[in-house]
Amino acid sequence: MISFGEGRKISTVVISTACGYDGRGIFPYTTHRDYGDMIRTANVTGTTRISKSMTRYERSGNFHLLRPWTWKYIQSLGDDGMLNAYGLTNKGVEKHSREIIQAVADGVQLIPNFFPEFGQGKEQAKADVFDVIANYRWRMDDKFWALELNFSCPNTKECIADNVENAVWLVKQVKRYFPKLIIIAKISLVHPLEFARQLRGAGANILHAVNTIPYNLLFPDKVSPLHKVGGGGVSGGPAFEMAFEYNSRVIEYFDGPVILGCGIVDDEKLGRYTNLLNCNRSSKSWAISLCTAALRRPEWVKRVIQNFN
Repeated sequence: MISFGEGRKISTVVISTACGYDGRGIFPYTTHRDYGDMIRTANVTGTTRISKSMTRYERSGNFHLLRPWTWKYIQSLGDDGMLNAYGLTNKGVEKHSREIIQAVADGVQLIPNFFPEFGQGKEQAKADVFDVIANYRWRMDDKFWALELNFSCPNTKECIADNVENAVWLVKQVKRYFPKLIIIAKISLVHPLEFARQLRGAGANILHAVNTIPYNLLFPDKVSPLHKVGGGGVSGGPAFEMAFEYNSRVIEYFDGPVILGCGIVDDEKLGRYTNLLNCNRSSKSWAISLCTAALRRPEWVKRVIQNFN
């Protein structure tokens, strides 16, 4: 568990993005009994959920639920894996923030996630983030205490490997003007390890590693079925080993609380993370992040959060 006092805490096991924007679930998964049971268990256990990533304004990516011809941009893989080129389709902060605010008011332990669009320039990205923070502070007051900044989405036009300097600069700006706001910095396996140290130096309170792994990085000798839209990102079991190897190193670069995950879909993989964190970070707080498992194996995730949270 990660705690900052005054009721500001993150559960030992976190569900990231797989419960939608408001933490109450994603349609059509919400029509499945096991998934619904998992959501209800998350509510009872006070499990922290991190929202799906959103942008300042509405963004039309590749996948759209009401356009069946776009469903191909989310595909199942073996070993409880998924390949997606979702493309950050979302309705923008104005809409999704209302959903988040209502969910938090109803007792859902939910942290918003925001994707800064550096492709529009870093000053615009800063203005967008400041607008978002002002929106949440005005509507939620002290119930808004943490924000995840997503520097890691592989399904955008921005080159995430090149956003290191801008991300560090942005975190500094946010912490300068909002020093009490807990900032979670979510990074990608394509980022250099030193990036974690730079984020900490800029003021990031928590490191979240890692997001999905680009298909072309995980399978360099194969052509992605989604190669026409950049290849997509792989999550779930197939991504575990590469993510675990990176995460086991990146924690040495961040002297603060961490949330680690990507590819944890069974007890063996979960155990490897708990062993890693208990051995290497016994004096520091941590959490484990589950994502694809919540969609592919919700009955297992339900049991995990019952045991850990």
